[in-house]
Order: sequence, then C-alpha cells, then structure tokens
Amino acid sequence: METVGEPGATALPGTEVEDFVAAYRATLPAVFAYLMRASGGDRPLAEDVCADAYLDALAAWRTGRAPADLSAAWFTGIARHKLLDAFRRAEREHRKLALVHAGEPAEAPDDFAAVDRAELLSCARRLPPMQRAVLALRYGDDLPIAEIARRLDRDSAAVDSLLRRAHAGLRRMLQGENE
Repeated sequence: METVGEPGATALPGTEVEDFVAAYRATLPAVFAYLMRASGGDRPLAEDVCADAYLDALAAWRTGRAPADLSAAWFTGIARHKLLDAFRRAEREHRKLALVHAGEPAEAPDDFAAVDRAELLSCARRLPPMQRAVLALRYGDDLPIAEIARRLDRDSAAVDSLLRRAHAGLRRMLQGENE
C-alpha cells in the first residue's frame, strides 16, 4: 500500500493517486468559479472553502467513500456543503458579536473629537501599555471588543474595563494640560 498525505492514510495501489490529482486539476477551475459566484465574489472565502472541500474529497477518496468517476459535480457538491457551513459559522459569529457590540460604544467618545490629534497621541503614549494596546486595537485597527479579548487572551469584561480606564486617563491628562 502506498502512503498518501497523513501518516497511516493509505490509497489503493497503482495509478489512483494520479487519477485523483488529474481529477483535481480538471475540476478546480469549475469548482472555484462556482464558489466565487456563490460567495458573492469573496475570494479569500472561496479559496478557503475550496481548499477545505478538496481536503475532504481527498479524505473520502483515501477511505474508499469517493465515486469512481471523481466528477466536477461531486467536488462541487462537497464545496457547496463547505460553503454553507462557512456561512453558518459566520452567522453564528455575527450573532455573538452583536450581543457584545450592544454594550460598547461605536466609536471613540465625542469628548476626544475636538482634541488635536498630536496632543491626543502624546497623552496616549503616557498610558499603561495594556491600555495603549486596547486603544490601538479598538480605534486603530477597528476591532470589536470580543476580538481584542481573543488577541490579548483576556475576557471581554477585562478589555472593556481597560478601554474605559484608557478613556478616563486620556480625559484626566487632557483636562490637566488645558487648565
């Protein structure tokens, strides 16, 4: 038996590997075109889903669950299911983020809108490092609190607290400089 891909995965002896590779090369343009249309032109999503679909197809082929003809319709069917899974994941994430966003400000507080940018940056540089990081991720990178929490390995409440303390610190510094 010939080993293909992962340790312990075997394929039937002979030219089946070449058959799968040939089917992949022949069907990839049609499957990718389908995913581009179905995803609304979202190329990164289409690329990710296409890769996942062909990995699943390879796994099915290695275990003997693939059809003998390895048609574009079969590969497209796998891709369709993978795309629907991706849409479902995105919708679940959107619902979760909507709950988090309900309690957070959409943009920086208005009391910073009239402040000179250079003065604001000067004050921000004097904040503790984690508060600066949260400000940079929230307003510089426009990330939601949940994503900032994930990146900083903290919970959302801690990030929200850091953000509020950073705002309070900036207010104190700005008021002290303007008096």
